[in-house]
Amino acid sequence: MEEETKELVDIQKPKKKNVLWIVLSVLFGVLTFAVLAFFIADVVLNVNYFVVEVSGSSMERTLQNGDYLYAKKEFEIERGEIAIIDVKNHGTFFGTETEFIIKRIIAVEGDSIKLEENIVPYEDENGNPLDRDGEIVDEEKGEKGVWVVVTEVSIAYSGATDYTMINEDYVYINKNKQIFYDDPSQWSKKEAEVWTVGEGQIFFMGDNRTVSYDSRRVGCFETADVVGVVPQWSVDMKRLTTGWERFRSALRGQDAPSKGQ
Repeated sequence: MEEETKELVDIQKPKKKNVLWIVLSVLFGVLTFAVLAFFIADVVLNVNYFVVEVSGSSMERTLQNGDYLYAKKEFEIERGEIAIIDVKNHGTFFGTETEFIIKRIIAVEGDSIKLEENIVPYEDENGNPLDRDGEIVDEEKGEKGVWVVVTEVSIAYSGATDYTMINEDYVYINKNKQIFYDDPSQWSKKEAEVWTVGEGQIFFMGDNRTVSYDSRRVGCFETADVVGVVPQWSVDMKRLTTGWERFRSALRGQDAPSKGQ
């Protein structure tokens, strides 16, 4: 009787699950979810955005050559936004091979913009004086920092008459393209430039002002020339999106269209 009871108990014991099978099941679930998420994200991006590859240095230091970004297909143009501009009808200025440029919108319809050069100390983000090589000087040893000329931008917004200087902390001072002064008295101030943005127009500039070819040379363009606007989240995540889009491009065997100059 005892033997029969023991045998019954042994039969009713649950079988141990295969650990490898459990691991494979979990991995399969994760992989399935990842593939599904990829396709959903791809559809959403293709419907609402297009891929932009930056080509050139005119938007440094905000954007670098080779960065991949997403640009919104539907948008409202606002001051300060980074825009993709169609220049195929402006071949006289940008050449016949350039189709798109990427710049920052500075002013819109009805605005008056004043560009005024001024000389300021060359400093790092913490206010430390720098030399021509961008190195912090030791003032205790008698070393002196240099001065640099910057373009200060002021706007009289549509309907206003008073100019307000805008904060452009995104502007890049390119030490390789910049003229430095040991003393501010060596520089002679120039007369300010004033532009009025007409109806249905935009005024745009690159963040790397010393190399950017923009409205300061070609004037205002039409609002209709803007084909996309880059959201701030895309700029903030550019390292991630660049790696991701390079991976996707490799899988597809093609590159994103270059939009920047």
